[in-house]
Amino acid sequence: MRRTLAAIVVPLAVLVAAPSLSQGLVSQEHHQTSSPDDARYEITQSGVGVRWTFRLDRYSGMVDLMVSTTDDQLTWQPMPVLGLEPDPKANKPRFVIFISGHGARYTFLMDIRTGDTWILTRDIELPISDDETVSLDGWVPLPE
Repeated sequence: MRRTLAAIVVPLAVLVAAPSLSQGLVSQEHHQTSSPDDARYEITQSGVGVRWTFRLDRYSGMVDLMVSTTDDQLTWQPMPVLGLEPDPKANKPRFVIFISGHGARYTFLMDIRTGDTWILTRDIELPISDDETVSLDGWVPLPE
């Protein structure tokens, strides 16, 4: 009887303890607002740094990045989402941001209706005039 009880108790103890023991080994969590299911906007932040704090328009897929101004104030800077087609009829959430916790390289924007996915990319060169470009962080389509 004692052997049977030990055979049950030991594996149960391992199952209960394993998640708390492994938390230090798993990726860092990200933080996001607790929005109602139908909320239009959501703020999401990477657990690896505040540099990656996003405001997502869950209806349109447009993303803003929190940045500091020259006078050290915080503001939202729109991020380019290359290849995103605007949907003027969008009236419910269809976009999510996934942050793995393993660095910006594994941060994705996804259209949950179509599965289209964009990856966070540093320094996208965008033309602002015929002979001038600006470099911004933004989103590019994930290759198929």
